[in-house]
Amino acid sequence: FYDNFYIRDGGYQIQELEEAGLWDAAAKAVEHYLRRQRADGRFETQRGQLDANGQALWVLWQYWKITGDKAWLRKAYPQMAKAVDWVKAARRKAPADSPFAGLLPAAPADGEHLWNGKFHIVGYDLWNLRGVLCTADAARALGKEDEAQALAAEAADYRAAIDAAHRRTGVAHF
Repeated sequence: FYDNFYIRDGGYQIQELEEAGLWDAAAKAVEHYLRRQRADGRFETQRGQLDANGQALWVLWQYWKITGDKAWLRKAYPQMAKAVDWVKAARRKAPADSPFAGLLPAAPADGEHLWNGKFHIVGYDLWNLRGVLCTADAARALGKEDEAQALAAEAADYRAAIDAAHRRTGVAHF
Protein backbone atom coordinates (compact mmCIF):
# COMPACT_ATOMS: atom_id res chain seq x y z
CA PHE A 1 0.00 0.00 0.00
CA TYR A 2 2.74 2.47 0.93
CA ASP A 3 5.57 3.37 -1.36
CA ASN A 4 7.55 5.20 1.31
CA PHE A 5 8.63 4.82 4.93
CA TYR A 6 6.38 7.31 6.70
CA ILE A 7 7.37 8.80 10.03
CA ARG A 8 3.97 8.28 11.65
CA ASP A 9 3.44 4.63 10.77
CA GLY A 10 7.13 3.83 10.99
CA GLY A 11 7.28 4.86 14.64
CA TYR A 12 5.16 1.93 15.71
CA GLN A 13 7.07 -0.42 13.42
CA ILE A 14 10.38 0.67 14.93
CA GLN A 15 9.05 0.15 18.44
CA GLU A 16 8.02 -3.37 17.45
CA LEU A 17 11.52 -4.04 16.09
CA GLU A 18 13.06 -2.72 19.31
CA GLU A 19 10.79 -4.77 21.53
CA ALA A 20 11.56 -7.87 19.45
CA GLY A 21 15.30 -7.28 19.86
CA LEU A 22 15.86 -6.75 16.14
CA TRP A 23 18.48 -4.09 16.79
CA ASP A 24 20.08 -3.90 13.33
CA ALA A 25 16.73 -3.29 11.64
CA ALA A 26 15.68 -0.79 14.32
CA ALA A 27 18.96 1.13 14.02
CA LYS A 28 18.67 1.29 10.23
CA ALA A 29 15.07 2.51 10.42
CA VAL A 30 15.68 5.14 13.10
CA GLU A 31 18.54 6.63 11.08
CA HIS A 32 16.01 7.31 8.33
CA TYR A 33 14.28 9.75 10.68
CA LEU A 34 17.39 11.88 11.02
CA ARG A 35 17.46 12.29 7.23
CA ARG A 36 13.83 13.46 7.11
CA GLN A 37 14.39 16.82 8.80
CA ARG A 38 13.64 19.89 6.72
CA ALA A 39 15.84 22.99 6.72
CA ASP A 40 13.36 24.77 9.02
CA GLY A 41 13.79 22.00 11.64
CA ARG A 42 10.50 20.15 11.13
CA PHE A 43 10.52 16.42 10.48
CA GLU A 44 8.26 15.50 7.57
CA THR A 45 7.43 12.69 5.19
CA GLN A 46 3.90 13.71 4.19
CA ARG A 47 3.81 17.28 2.93
CA GLY A 48 2.19 19.78 5.27
CA GLN A 49 1.15 17.24 7.91
CA LEU A 50 2.51 18.37 11.25
CA ASP A 51 2.20 15.32 13.48
CA ALA A 52 5.27 13.63 12.00
CA ASN A 53 7.46 16.20 13.72
CA GLY A 54 6.31 15.24 17.20
CA GLN A 55 6.22 11.58 16.36
CA ALA A 56 9.80 11.71 15.05
CA LEU A 57 10.91 13.23 18.35
CA TRP A 58 9.14 10.43 20.22
CA VAL A 59 10.78 7.79 17.99
CA LEU A 60 14.27 9.22 18.53
CA TRP A 61 13.67 9.45 22.29
CA GLN A 62 12.14 5.96 22.41
CA TYR A 63 15.13 4.48 20.58
CA TRP A 64 17.45 5.95 23.19
CA LYS A 65 15.19 4.83 26.09
CA ILE A 66 15.17 1.24 24.84
CA THR A 67 18.82 0.98 23.80
CA GLY A 68 20.34 3.18 26.51
CA ASP A 69 22.82 4.40 23.86
CA LYS A 70 23.79 7.87 25.11
CA ALA A 71 26.34 8.35 22.34
CA TRP A 72 23.52 7.95 19.83
CA LEU A 73 21.34 10.36 21.84
CA ARG A 74 24.15 12.96 21.80
CA LYS A 75 24.20 12.65 18.00
CA ALA A 76 20.40 12.92 17.64
CA TYR A 77 19.79 15.62 20.26
CA PRO A 78 20.78 18.67 18.15
CA GLN A 79 18.22 17.65 15.55
CA MET A 80 15.63 17.09 18.26
CA ALA A 81 16.29 20.57 19.64
CA LYS A 82 16.00 22.07 16.15
CA ALA A 83 12.61 20.37 15.69
CA VAL A 84 11.41 21.84 18.99
CA ASP A 85 12.58 25.26 17.81
CA TRP A 86 10.24 24.79 14.85
CA VAL A 87 7.37 23.91 17.22
CA LYS A 88 8.03 26.99 19.31
CA ALA A 89 8.01 29.27 16.26
CA ALA A 90 4.92 27.65 14.73
CA ARG A 91 2.97 27.90 18.00
CA ARG A 92 3.63 31.63 18.18
CA LYS A 93 2.27 32.49 14.73
CA ALA A 94 -1.38 32.82 15.80
CA PRO A 95 -2.32 36.18 17.35
CA ALA A 96 -2.73 36.16 21.14
CA ASP A 97 -6.48 36.80 20.83
CA SER A 98 -7.00 33.89 18.41
CA PRO A 99 -8.89 30.80 19.64
CA PHE A 100 -5.84 28.87 18.45
CA ALA A 101 -3.21 30.97 20.24
CA GLY A 102 -0.32 28.80 21.33
CA LEU A 103 -1.28 25.94 19.01
CA LEU A 104 0.03 24.78 15.65
CA PRO A 105 -1.60 26.27 12.56
CA ALA A 106 -4.35 24.65 10.51
CA ALA A 107 -2.94 21.97 8.24
CA PRO A 108 -3.99 19.15 5.92
CA ALA A 109 -4.63 15.67 7.27
CA ASP A 110 -5.29 12.32 5.69
CA GLY A 111 -7.71 9.72 6.97
CA GLU A 112 -10.21 12.40 7.95
CA HIS A 113 -10.58 13.79 4.39
CA LEU A 114 -9.18 17.10 5.57
CA TRP A 115 -6.91 17.70 2.61
CA ASN A 116 -7.80 21.38 2.20
CA GLY A 117 -5.68 22.40 5.23
CA LYS A 118 -8.38 24.68 6.67
CA PHE A 119 -8.79 22.85 9.96
CA HIS A 120 -6.89 22.63 13.21
CA ILE A 121 -5.88 19.00 13.91
CA VAL A 122 -5.77 18.30 17.66
CA GLY A 123 -3.57 15.23 17.20
CA TYR A 124 -0.88 17.38 15.62
CA ASP A 125 -0.61 19.39 18.82
CA LEU A 126 -0.73 16.31 21.03
CA TRP A 127 2.12 14.64 19.13
CA ASN A 128 4.22 17.79 19.15
CA LEU A 129 3.61 18.32 22.88
CA ARG A 130 4.81 14.76 23.41
CA GLY A 131 7.87 15.54 21.30
CA VAL A 132 8.74 18.57 23.42
CA LEU A 133 8.43 16.45 26.58
CA CYS A 134 10.67 13.74 25.07
CA THR A 135 13.26 16.34 24.09
CA ALA A 136 13.22 17.77 27.63
CA ASP A 137 13.90 14.28 28.99
CA ALA A 138 16.74 13.82 26.49
CA ALA A 139 18.28 17.15 27.52
CA ARG A 140 18.10 16.12 31.17
CA ALA A 141 19.76 12.77 30.39
CA LEU A 142 22.59 14.59 28.60
CA GLY A 143 23.20 16.91 31.55
CA LYS A 144 21.76 19.94 29.76
CA GLU A 145 19.71 21.02 32.77
CA ASP A 146 19.11 24.63 31.62
CA GLU A 147 17.79 23.37 28.30
CA ALA A 148 15.69 20.72 30.04
CA GLN A 149 14.09 23.35 32.25
CA ALA A 150 13.37 25.63 29.28
CA LEU A 151 11.85 22.73 27.36
CA ALA A 152 9.72 21.72 30.37
CA ALA A 153 8.45 25.31 30.61
CA GLU A 154 7.66 25.27 26.87
CA ALA A 155 5.76 22.00 27.32
CA ALA A 156 3.77 23.42 30.25
CA ASP A 157 2.83 26.49 28.21
CA TYR A 158 1.88 24.30 25.25
CA ARG A 159 -0.28 22.06 27.44
CA ALA A 160 -1.99 25.15 28.87
CA ALA A 161 -2.78 26.33 25.32
CA ILE A 162 -4.23 22.92 24.42
CA ASP A 163 -6.31 22.89 27.61
CA ALA A 164 -7.57 26.42 26.94
CA ALA A 165 -8.60 25.48 23.40
CA HIS A 166 -10.41 22.44 24.77
CA ARG A 167 -12.30 24.52 27.32
CA ARG A 168 -13.43 26.89 24.56
CA THR A 169 -15.12 23.99 22.75
CA GLY A 170 -17.55 23.45 25.64
CA VAL A 171 -17.24 19.70 25.14
CA ALA A 172 -16.94 17.75 28.39
CA HIS A 173 -14.70 15.05 26.91
CA PHE A 174 -11.45 15.15 25.05
